Amino acid sequence: MVKKWVKEYNLTGIISDNRLGVFNKKVQSVFITHQLNVLTGNTTWLTSMLHQQAIDKFDECWVPDFEEEPNLTGKLGHLKKEYFKVKYIGPLSRFEKKSVQYNMI
Repeated sequence: MVKKWVKEYNLTGIISDNRLGVFNKKVQSVFITHQLNVLTGNTTWLTSMLHQQAIDKFDECWVPDFEEEPNLTGKLGHLKKEYFKVKYIGPLSRFEKKSVQYNMI
Protein backbone atom coordinates (compact mmCIF):
# COMPACT_ATOMS: atom_id res chain seq x y z
CA MET A 1 0.00 0.00 0.00
CA VAL A 2 2.81 2.43 0.90
CA LYS A 3 4.55 1.72 -2.42
CA LYS A 4 1.28 2.57 -4.21
CA TRP A 5 0.85 5.82 -2.25
CA VAL A 6 4.43 6.95 -2.97
CA LYS A 7 3.82 6.54 -6.69
CA GLU A 8 0.19 7.74 -6.82
CA TYR A 9 0.68 10.88 -4.69
CA ASN A 10 4.30 11.56 -5.74
CA LEU A 11 5.41 11.53 -2.09
CA THR A 12 8.89 12.83 -1.26
CA GLY A 13 8.95 11.68 2.36
CA ILE A 14 7.19 9.69 5.04
CA ILE A 15 6.98 10.25 8.79
CA SER A 16 5.80 7.03 10.41
CA ASP A 17 4.35 7.50 13.89
CA ASN A 18 5.22 4.16 15.52
CA ARG A 19 4.14 2.14 12.46
CA LEU A 20 7.09 -0.10 11.64
CA GLY A 21 5.83 -1.12 8.18
CA VAL A 22 5.18 2.38 6.85
CA PHE A 23 8.38 3.24 4.98
CA ASN A 24 9.69 3.21 1.44
CA LYS A 25 13.29 2.97 0.24
CA LYS A 26 12.60 5.39 -2.66
CA VAL A 27 11.76 8.34 -0.40
CA GLN A 28 13.13 9.71 2.87
CA SER A 29 11.42 7.70 5.63
CA VAL A 30 11.47 8.72 9.30
CA PHE A 31 10.23 6.66 12.26
CA ILE A 32 9.03 8.59 15.30
CA THR A 33 8.91 6.80 18.67
CA HIS A 34 9.83 7.18 22.32
CA GLN A 35 10.61 3.47 22.57
CA LEU A 36 14.02 2.40 21.31
CA ASN A 37 14.27 -0.43 23.84
CA VAL A 38 11.48 -2.91 24.59
CA LEU A 39 11.74 -3.64 28.30
CA THR A 40 10.52 -7.22 28.84
CA GLY A 41 12.58 -8.46 31.79
CA ASN A 42 14.90 -11.37 30.93
CA THR A 43 14.18 -11.07 27.20
CA THR A 44 14.82 -7.31 26.94
CA TRP A 45 17.98 -7.89 24.88
CA LEU A 46 16.03 -9.96 22.32
CA THR A 47 12.91 -7.80 22.03
CA SER A 48 15.02 -4.63 21.86
CA MET A 49 17.26 -6.11 19.16
CA LEU A 50 14.27 -7.15 17.03
CA HIS A 51 12.62 -3.75 17.49
CA GLN A 52 15.83 -1.91 16.61
CA GLN A 53 16.30 -4.03 13.46
CA ALA A 54 12.85 -2.93 12.33
CA ILE A 55 13.65 0.75 13.07
CA ASP A 56 16.93 0.43 11.15
CA LYS A 57 14.96 0.13 7.87
CA PHE A 58 14.16 3.84 8.18
CA ASP A 59 16.54 6.64 7.18
CA GLU A 60 16.24 8.26 10.59
CA CYS A 61 14.50 7.78 13.96
CA TRP A 62 13.07 10.79 15.80
CA VAL A 63 12.62 10.50 19.56
CA PRO A 64 10.34 13.07 21.28
CA ASP A 65 12.58 13.52 24.31
CA PHE A 66 15.73 15.27 25.49
CA GLU A 67 19.00 13.61 24.53
CA GLU A 68 20.75 14.48 27.79
CA GLU A 69 19.70 13.84 31.38
CA PRO A 70 17.33 14.64 32.86
CA ASN A 71 15.07 13.21 30.19
CA LEU A 72 11.57 11.74 30.08
CA THR A 73 12.05 8.20 28.78
CA GLY A 74 15.18 6.90 30.52
CA LYS A 75 16.28 3.45 29.27
CA LEU A 76 13.21 3.19 27.06
CA GLY A 77 14.25 6.02 24.74
CA HIS A 78 18.04 5.99 25.00
CA LEU A 79 20.53 3.51 23.62
CA LYS A 80 23.97 2.77 25.04
CA LYS A 81 25.23 2.55 21.46
CA GLU A 82 23.32 3.80 18.42
CA TYR A 83 23.10 1.36 15.50
CA PHE A 84 21.00 3.72 13.38
CA LYS A 85 20.54 7.48 13.09
CA VAL A 86 18.65 8.80 16.14
CA LYS A 87 17.59 12.44 16.48
CA TYR A 88 16.11 13.75 19.74
CA ILE A 89 13.49 16.36 18.83
CA GLY A 90 12.40 17.43 22.31
CA PRO A 91 9.14 16.63 24.09
CA LEU A 92 5.88 16.93 22.16
CA SER A 93 2.78 18.23 23.88
CA ARG A 94 -0.62 19.70 23.10
CA PHE A 95 -0.34 21.91 26.17
CA GLU A 96 0.37 25.60 25.72
CA LYS A 97 2.13 27.86 28.20
CA LYS A 98 -0.22 30.56 29.45
CA SER A 99 0.31 33.52 31.74
CA VAL A 100 -2.09 33.51 34.67
CA GLN A 101 -2.85 36.24 37.17
CA TYR A 102 -3.38 35.05 40.76
CA ASN A 103 -5.41 37.03 43.25
CA MET A 104 -4.24 36.52 46.80
CA ILE A 105 -7.06 36.81 49.33
